[in-house]
Amino acid sequence: MTTPRNVEPGDHPETDDDLEPEAELVALRLAAGQSHAEAALAIGRSAKWVQRRLVTDPRLRLRVLALRSARVEEAAAGLSNLLDRAVAAVASALDSDRPADQLRAAKLVFDGSRVFRGDADQVAQLRELRGQVAELQQMIDVRDRSRK
Repeated sequence: MTTPRNVEPGDHPETDDDLEPEAELVALRLAAGQSHAEAALAIGRSAKWVQRRLVTDPRLRLRVLALRSARVEEAAAGLSNLLDRAVAAVASALDSDRPADQLRAAKLVFDGSRVFRGDADQVAQLRELRGQVAELQQMIDVRDRSRK
C-alpha cells in the first residue's frame, strides 16, 4: 500500500497534540480519502477499531473534519489560481472561427453565470440568517441579564 502525500505524522502543520500518534495517523489517512480498513492497516488495527474510535472519540472526529476542511481549502486555492486562465480560454473560444467552439463557450458562460448567481443568492441568505441569529442571541443575552 502506498502512503498518500502529506499523511505522515508531523507533516501536517495542524497536528493535534492531544491525539496519540496512531489516532493522528488514522485521521490523516481518513482525511486523505483512505477507507477505514486502509487507515487501520497502517497502524496494525482493524477497520472496526477505526469505526469504534470515530464513534467514541470526538477529538478524532473533529481532527478528521479539520484535516478534510484544510484539504478542501487547498484544492479551492489551487482551482482559484487556474480561474484566470480558464476565463481567458473561454473568452478565446468565444472569438473562435468555429461556430461549435463559440456555442460551447457560450454555454459554459451561461451555465457558469447561473451557478455563480445561485451561489451569490445563497451567500446573501446565509449572511441575513447570521444577522438574525446574532440579533436573537443579543435579545437572549439582554433577557438573561435582566433576570439576574
